[in-house]
Amino acid sequence: MQRTPIKLEPFLLGAYQKISAINGVVQYKEPHFWTLSGNDWFGTLTLVIRRDADDQETRMAAESVLREIGVNKITIQVERF
Repeated sequence: MQRTPIKLEPFLLGAYQKISAINGVVQYKEPHFWTLSGNDWFGTLTLVIRRDADDQETRMAAESVLREIGVNKITIQVERF
């Protein structure tokens, strides 16, 4: 069973706060982070965004936040609210 890497856990709360503050984000859900080897961290996340938000811009902003904390393989699904 894969779990969130121990080295990543301390950074996730701050990342979630930054993602929640992105213009257009209503909420994030279903975050899942894991590693297959040492420094390769993977992640998936669903963003719920307002209907008038730009999904590409919002997704890229969330990816940037996760890359800042070391997640280098990211899949973000976007749902409209």
